[in-house]
Amino acid sequence: MTRTTDTYTLLMLFPLTAVLAVAQGAPSDETAPSGQTVPVDQGPPPDTAAPAGRPASADVIEMEKFEVNDVPLDEQILPTVRPIGSVLGDDRNIIDTPRSVSSVNKAWMDERRVTNAMDFGQFSPGVYSSAQYGVPATPQIRGDLGELYINGQRIKYSRNSVLPSFNGVEAMDIIKGPGSAVYGPQGQGPGGYVNLVSKAPYFDAQHTTLTTTLGYWTSGRSYFNPEVQLDTGGPLGDKLAYRVSYLSRYGDGYYLNTDNETQDIYAALTWKPTDRLTIDWWGQYYKNDFNEIAGMNRVTQDLIDNGNYIAGPVTGGPWFGVLEGANAHTVKLHPWQALVSPDDYNESRRFQTQLIATADLGDDSKLVNRSYYEDRTSEKVSGYGYTEYVPTDYSFSNRTEWHTPGFTLFGTENKAITGVEFRYERLVSFQDFSQEPFFYYDLTQDPDTWAYPFTPPTGGGTPVPGHEKFGYNPWAGNGTQDSIIRDLAVFYQQDTRYTDELSSVLGIRLDHIWAAANSPKVIPSTDGAYYRSSGDEDNISYFASLIYKLTPNSSVYVTYNQVNAITGSANFGGVDGSAGDERLSDSLQAESVLYEAGYKTSLFNNTLYLSAAVFKQTRMRPQLVGPAAKIRDYGLELEAVYQPNRKLTVNANLTWQDARQYGSGFYQQTGDYRDGYAPDIIVDGQPGTGVGSPNYATYVSPKGFIEAPGVPSVMANLFVQYEFDNHFGFGIGPQFQSRMNANAQGTLHIPNQVQVNGYVFYRGSKRWDVQVNVNNLLNDDLYDPIDVGFAGNDVVYHRPGLSTSITFRIHL
Repeated sequence: MTRTTDTYTLLMLFPLTAVLAVAQGAPSDETAPSGQTVPVDQGPPPDTAAPAGRPASADVIEMEKFEVNDVPLDEQILPTVRPIGSVLGDDRNIIDTPRSVSSVNKAWMDERRVTNAMDFGQFSPGVYSSAQYGVPATPQIRGDLGELYINGQRIKYSRNSVLPSFNGVEAMDIIKGPGSAVYGPQGQGPGGYVNLVSKAPYFDAQHTTLTTTLGYWTSGRSYFNPEVQLDTGGPLGDKLAYRVSYLSRYGDGYYLNTDNETQDIYAALTWKPTDRLTIDWWGQYYKNDFNEIAGMNRVTQDLIDNGNYIAGPVTGGPWFGVLEGANAHTVKLHPWQALVSPDDYNESRRFQTQLIATADLGDDSKLVNRSYYEDRTSEKVSGYGYTEYVPTDYSFSNRTEWHTPGFTLFGTENKAITGVEFRYERLVSFQDFSQEPFFYYDLTQDPDTWAYPFTPPTGGGTPVPGHEKFGYNPWAGNGTQDSIIRDLAVFYQQDTRYTDELSSVLGIRLDHIWAAANSPKVIPSTDGAYYRSSGDEDNISYFASLIYKLTPNSSVYVTYNQVNAITGSANFGGVDGSAGDERLSDSLQAESVLYEAGYKTSLFNNTLYLSAAVFKQTRMRPQLVGPAAKIRDYGLELEAVYQPNRKLTVNANLTWQDARQYGSGFYQQTGDYRDGYAPDIIVDGQPGTGVGSPNYATYVSPKGFIEAPGVPSVMANLFVQYEFDNHFGFGIGPQFQSRMNANAQGTLHIPNQVQVNGYVFYRGSKRWDVQVNVNNLLNDDLYDPIDVGFAGNDVVYHRPGLSTSITFRIHL
């Protein structure tokens, strides 16, 4: 397959041209009906976020005013402060949004040092992200992987290869469950999504902030790791404004033999050529150099509970051998001792750009065109036996939305959003996990020995042409694919107000999806040697919500969504054509169904926000090998945000859920965590099996399902911040996760655990401030799953102990 994008580029640009033409023909201030002047938004106030779902634009948002006295807008954390456009495609107050959604502003992201998907759970119920080999690029929402959007358009999926950047992010909304008719179904991660809101240019004045972070300093393993960010922007006349943010980080990671470096540049422009037309553009390029972190191997319950690691050399036997009793002894490990060899590396590069044109048509009507393009590459070598190489991974999408003026139908008030969307994806990926002898390595030995001891260096013996250090699984698997996806969709969503209290949102979307996939060329095979498939599907998705306003500041709602999404590789997305056209067809119509009911209110003069939601959600989840498995999750989510004044802020959330995974079998690298131990070694009170590891087994549950591993049934978060009159202050709070299974069988588990994070700060000057962050204040031994569905019997992630960093910020 070759990269032929000219035709699709023209298809993407045509709607944008139409928007510009319509805007030029729309009435201006001088020709407004009845001599009225159309108000023009001058951009957000300094240090404030534009509404989620788009950068700053010319829309005048009409909504009930929820204000907090004595709190500057950039310090307000209440979700009622800014409109939410991340769910239904238009800006509306969170009270009137019939979905469980958590809003996170710039202040929270800065203060709590958001760097990856594992940081999302502290802000929202229903969210817990496992370690994902130390590269948690995708959030886990309601017991399954989610996805990332930016300003309402879907970013390409990556589980643990390309980390997201927050250098150009002003705020984010966390939405539980599938998307709406406007945003469309998620792809690889149907559990929910996080919509990132990009930084908007400043129209009022020039603003420049220089931020420097040093650390972390930890017990027994400190490192300098300096990070510098320069964020500047301002007007370039009355009609044009800009914003630029540059981030640089150098140094080592917490774990032995790891790097943590990035170079990241973001730029944005907003242009208002007329009173009726606004064009928002941003672009970003960044490069990350870091490492995959496989955690601690030879996992046992005794290791998780008591820190006891069974060391000793592996000798001959089945597979890669077993550990004999005569060679075994028990030791304690440091948290930073992870299976990372000195020559390991993980590099990724990403370019992103988005253009949004908004034409005000008058009478509360507008035409919006969104175009998004992304191109990225990644490569990874892990000495324990894993390689991946993704030389081609790009997508572009274009969506045109007509937000109609209000209209009357059968005596009811209505408004609608209708439009068309086109999305094109291309992926070429090579993945080799055919020989990953995690158990073979001894973390008490020289790290130079933590490398694959056999030849060829790729376990499957099938190197990538011209890049022989990367391998390819010698079977038909979706992790190695050369694929194309084309998706053309039409959608319609209608809001209907029956009375002052009762309203509904109904939507329908039709996606025509065509896809083709084959195994790429490797040595000694040709392309398509392992599989070749193609096909198309027409997917219809339905969306329905009913909202009842109990008071002007409170509502209850019920929601039903039935969505067909695309599933592919668990790591890279794409499609799954590895078992022929039938598997491809299933991959293009993976159903996700949501039932949800909730309550939201704003109390005490809009200083307290409360929400509650109950849900049942089902969807399909891919495996590394074999057909996708069905996930069923139901539960309860509670959230509270309190800010009576600028001194005190409190946010809390609670989740209870019951997640199950159904399937004919669950593919694992090692069938039992005791397989690497000889029978003369007692492991957790039982003798080892001596089978050897890895052995690539499929676990079949006698019940037909398993309790979803790596999914805690109870999660709770509380965080309190207080600033004294002298402008010193602190923030502190615990994050609780209940016991969760650490493998498919449930024979390993991570117990209840609490991590307490906090910070102290001084903000007495308008020109500068300083903050010291401390994570894991109690210095507890805390664990997370890494790849629990596949490698739960092999490895587990040990979080860093007590660690400290310091951040200086100067406003120039």
